[in-house]
Amino acid sequence: ARLAEERAARRARARALEAARPWLKFYDSRTPYGIRPPVAPLNRTLEVAARRFGSTAAIQFCGASISYRLLDRLANRFANGLAGLGVAKGDRVAIVLPNVPQAVIAYYGVLKLGAVAVFVNPLFSREELVERLQDSGARVLVALTSLREDIAAVADRAGLSHVILTHFKAFMGFKQRLIYGALDEHAGEKGSRAPKRTTAAHESPIDPLCQFTPFGLVLVRGKREAPQIGAEVTDLAVIAYTSGTTADASESTIGLGVMLTHANLAANALQLRHWAPELRPGDERILCAVPFSHSYGLTACINLGPLVGATLILLPRFDVEETLKTIARDRPSIFPGVPQMFQSLAHFPDVRKFGVASIRLCISSGSPLPVEVQEEFEKLTRGRVVEAYGLTEAAPATHCNPFSGRRRHGSIGLPLPATEARLIDPDTGADVGVEQPGELLVRGPQVMQGYWKQPTETARVLKDGWLHTGDICRVDEDGYFSVIDRRKDVIFSAGYPVYPRDIEEVLYEHPGVQDAAVVGSSGWPRGELQASQIHVFIVPRADTNVTAEELLAHAKKRLPAHAVPVAVKFVAGFPRNALGKVLRRKLAERLTSTSRP
Repeated sequence: ARLAEERAARRARARALEAARPWLKFYDSRTPYGIRPPVAPLNRTLEVAARRFGSTAAIQFCGASISYRLLDRLANRFANGLAGLGVAKGDRVAIVLPNVPQAVIAYYGVLKLGAVAVFVNPLFSREELVERLQDSGARVLVALTSLREDIAAVADRAGLSHVILTHFKAFMGFKQRLIYGALDEHAGEKGSRAPKRTTAAHESPIDPLCQFTPFGLVLVRGKREAPQIGAEVTDLAVIAYTSGTTADASESTIGLGVMLTHANLAANALQLRHWAPELRPGDERILCAVPFSHSYGLTACINLGPLVGATLILLPRFDVEETLKTIARDRPSIFPGVPQMFQSLAHFPDVRKFGVASIRLCISSGSPLPVEVQEEFEKLTRGRVVEAYGLTEAAPATHCNPFSGRRRHGSIGLPLPATEARLIDPDTGADVGVEQPGELLVRGPQVMQGYWKQPTETARVLKDGWLHTGDICRVDEDGYFSVIDRRKDVIFSAGYPVYPRDIEEVLYEHPGVQDAAVVGSSGWPRGELQASQIHVFIVPRADTNVTAEELLAHAKKRLPAHAVPVAVKFVAGFPRNALGKVLRRKLAERLTSTSRP
């Protein structure tokens, strides 16, 4: 009788939850509504994987592999080596590396020590690097030897005490090392090496005060046992910087530092694990093309991999032909990417000969996924491409379309387990109805603790546990969410709000359009209601001769009069961030000299 009462109580709670969250009934039957709060620091997942999948390859890189057992030992050695350099719990360590094995080793080593990892894009300029280091307070930095000159020039100004340098070839297979050795010393670092610059008057001399130490020496000096003093689950694990497009973020050139704890990151990895119950423990291979310096690559690759004993196939940079050769050789089964990656791969000549059919599951995030791109890639792989949504402040994933259930094209899908979502009127704060546009708010265990040293910004976007994303969305009666646009990207034309994505989706329907981006010409960012002219930037397909007149006529047939663009400009490509998201600000700047009223 007691068991029957407990089952009845559970069913009652489930019905009440489904009534409040209509999307739950569209979950895969194997996906739970919630998750258990993490009770151990994130690095514990690697330690468990080392016991459970000890001989399984954790990393595959340029003809060499590292098992989970060895990866755990290397991370222990790096943690103890850092301690020997004076790094203590809570100290920040900057990781300025592309997707190479050293980045994974350093990351888990930092976590094991209870320190805080600060990922920095290795393509940053000297000034951007200094700003990140000064803001985060990192005193130790890990980077490629090719960046030594740049780091030496700014080390003293950035406040560095130790720089750990590693060569791109250090963890390659023997054959690949010979090949790269026959080429230029840094040939393999194309795309991850900043151009040489002359030393400015305010930069350090060639011989800075900080100490340079080889990565291998740090490993040799460190013990193979785990450090005695480690992190707690509530401790800060990562400071991840935004790209400056979140909500109404400050005009800082470095974005805002997002504070993510071990609990935040572990919870988000667990949410993704439950979202794909078809994952095969110990038998998955993740293609890591998204940079680890972005929270998307960090969670979808480094954090998720050990949970399922997956092999991480590392790509230091995304080059279409090299990526396809890697797919042919290493046969990945999971591919987290961005729409631009899927589009570029699908259009490569004779793409099928590279064995892309090994890919079963693809997650697309970072920017809207055009339906045409989704369908093209699925025809090639016969796998599933689902659109997801996230932001750095949520570690980053909050929504995703089901892999096995009902997908909705143009939708970011359903909130992940243990994630709440609602839409409000950004002016009044009142909840909006079904199919009405409103600002997306999310709440869950993956939401950040706040912005690093920015209490005012934190208070503005975090209210009662709800994260104000700054994205304007719609939700249908089943709980599927769709992003309309960034709140600050909305264009007001003839007194009506116009959403760039609505126009772009119409333009994508034209066979002559490969890529499209819409901006307004009356100022950036948009802060008030005022008339604006709508301009379109188009990347045409190579095999077509589409004209501006054709595209404007197409838009007039499908859009209301106030949403029809006034001009079309053809370009070879768009300025994008590290994840391929179009930087509308830079496109709008091109209009200032000729189009602004």
